[in-house]
Amino acid sequence: MLNKKIIKYTSRLSFHSPWFIIIIFSGLGLIGILNHSMWRDELNPWLIVRDSESFGDLITNIHYEGHPLLWYFSLALLRRIVDNPIIMQIFHLAITVGSVTIFCLYSPFTYQQKFLFSFGFFPFYEYFLTSRNYAFSMLFVFGFCTFFFIQKKNLYLFGNFIRFTSK
Repeated sequence: MLNKKIIKYTSRLSFHSPWFIIIIFSGLGLIGILNHSMWRDELNPWLIVRDSESFGDLITNIHYEGHPLLWYFSLALLRRIVDNPIIMQIFHLAITVGSVTIFCLYSPFTYQQKFLFSFGFFPFYEYFLTSRNYAFSMLFVFGFCTFFFIQKKNLYLFGNFIRFTSK
């Protein structure tokens, strides 16, 4: 009985929908992130944020780091919520799922191209499973491309996307 209901509801799903890619990407990514043990270069920004006592101290500690300030400030805010690096992985999951959502919903590519790009090496592994600041770049580049195509007159918005992409 339950099996027939599941088949009935899943047969209504459109497997050529961008939301199908996003749901599969999110589910596999959540499994991957929860099973990924973070490397030293992933934990280094978290340790810098953890050992900084104030925002001024944080700015002093990241003076020689090459990562954007937005990454450290986001981690500092997350650390005030939960003092566990897993929150950084969950936050990274949200950023990357947002990036892939923008890509799948607004890009002019075919379904197969969207699927192959989303599960490629860079979007799925390098920008997703490893918790580094690369996901912000992907989010802001996709956001810039989307808003530039939709609304070409708001230069202040475009400048903010480019500013947040850089350091």
